Amino acid sequence: MQSAVAGDGIGILLSGSAAQLAGRVGLTRVEHPLFEKAGVALCFKRDDQLHPIASGNKLYKLWGHLQLARQQGARGLCSFGGYYSNHLHALAWMGRALHLPTVGFVRGHEPRRLSATLQDCQRWGMELRFLSRLDYRAACDGRVSVVPQGYYPVPEGGGGAPGLVGCRALGQWLGSELQQGDCLCLATGTGTTLRGILQGLEAGLTRPEIMAFAALKLGSESAGYGQQLLQGLAPAWAGSVTLRDEQRFGGFGRVNPELLEFMVDFETQTGVALDPVYTGKMLHAICQLVERGHWSRGQRVVVLHSGGLQGRRGVAGLDSTVVAGAWA
Repeated sequence: MQSAVAGDGIGILLSGSAAQLAGRVGLTRVEHPLFEKAGVALCFKRDDQLHPIASGNKLYKLWGHLQLARQQGARGLCSFGGYYSNHLHALAWMGRALHLPTVGFVRGHEPRRLSATLQDCQRWGMELRFLSRLDYRAACDGRVSVVPQGYYPVPEGGGGAPGLVGCRALGQWLGSELQQGDCLCLATGTGTTLRGILQGLEAGLTRPEIMAFAALKLGSESAGYGQQLLQGLAPAWAGSVTLRDEQRFGGFGRVNPELLEFMVDFETQTGVALDPVYTGKMLHAICQLVERGHWSRGQRVVVLHSGGLQGRRGVAGLDSTVVAGAWA
């Protein structure tokens, strides 16, 4: 695996350790009228600022996979995702920066017009291969082999044991920064980020209250999903983690006027842009909890911003200028 182009942010980030990556962005106090009135401190870890493209948990989850691909001497990278996949978007940019060819297996038929996400991937050199939903699932599960010879296959969303490496380092860093009584809030999809963070926190002395906001409408599957997240952890952690699923906006990737209005208002109040799939819905739920008095005066709510702002471009009504220019 060749080095990244000189001065490229990805090359700088990959030159150090996962712990150094986690410490590149600290906690920032953000003022919001609702929190100020309740006497609750809102703090962000703005990992959307790690890199203008491969930001947030995408970079943490890819960390271990890229190290393993380098050790194996992979001649290329491939992975799986949908039309608006933050994961494929980040992987395509990394492949370009590292001078490695990439292949993206996309769920669904090839549309007449590619999404802005896939246009970026293609422009950065990623070969897009569209699979039917049945073939896609079979390929993700390993029942059908689609990986080009010599390519390192990154699981869907950057999951698997290597995907936990960077997230575990993030958890260790958070453990050194969180204070007694803090509540750590983060959005979750596949659960890799949360699982890695919990493993990192488990190695330390801090045991904060943790709220995980699933981007999925889990319903009857909520219990099984929660058990999967906590698998392998000490039983005592079960009482520290609260899981909330997506019930208000129609399920994964769904956006309605109420959510859009909230996101625009939150950005106006704080200057922090959110994505509509993960952080937007999480902050909406957090603000509702503040209104209900869930947290006591003087308590800190620490929010992990997992990036994904490129997805704003696919939603009418959201200002995309907050990310314009990063994809030139």
